[in-house]
Amino acid sequence: MELTLTEYSNIIYVGDLHGEFNEFVQSTKDCTNSLYILTGDLELGRKKRETEIDDFSKAEYILASNNNYVIIIRGNNDNPAYFKKKSGYRNDVLYDSPHIILVPDYSIIYTKNHTILCIGGAYSINRWNKNNWYKNEQVTKPIASFYENIEKNNIHIDIVVSHTAPLFCPPIEFSTKPKKQASISLLNSMSIFDKNIKNDIYKERLLLKGIYEKLNNKYKIQKWVYGHFHASNAIQYNKTKFISLNLREQYKNENEN
Repeated sequence: MELTLTEYSNIIYVGDLHGEFNEFVQSTKDCTNSLYILTGDLELGRKKRETEIDDFSKAEYILASNNNYVIIIRGNNDNPAYFKKKSGYRNDVLYDSPHIILVPDYSIIYTKNHTILCIGGAYSINRWNKNNWYKNEQVTKPIASFYENIEKNNIHIDIVVSHTAPLFCPPIEFSTKPKKQASISLLNSMSIFDKNIKNDIYKERLLLKGIYEKLNNKYKIQKWVYGHFHASNAIQYNKTKFISLNLREQYKNENEN
């Protein structure tokens, strides 16, 4: 999917909401003419369908009143079926909501100043508990024509928003250095119940590292924003700023206006 939202220059990135979508929407009342990009894990699919439709209907009214727009990428705690493109900009699974779009993986958004790539999905660290994860929750590889389309149409992606992060970003879960052991203790403890989880997460984050390197080699990525890990962090890698958002944290690029 490609979305043209070139009237928007004020872009706000939002960390995992985990069931607090309604509270988030209330917070947007103080803003106008803004584009919000949510990093996933709203827990879409956990509530009854009727409740979710009602939530989106009320949110649509609030967002439309202030000309705000919400883009939602897929988290590991969101039902993947909700992020399948059906027709145009519509979210056919939930509600025909012009100001709320659940974007399929590898969607591209054109704003006034930026071209933004959205990559959803992640492995659940506790997937051994079958009640807590969805099949096909992980990051998927881009289709064969993805890079070809970017090259052919000269699409200059300069920002990436994902749920999880490339391998070199915090948390550094696969370092063998002693000072990093605290950051991998949770992953190690989960691997007791799921012997494949560490290797699967490693390969997933390695995939994102490869995507970054391929895109950055040609177009120079300015910023990569992600959630998932429930921690505030920022690093500079090459000339790209990588920003990890905590739960419900909002980040506005200082250079958006």
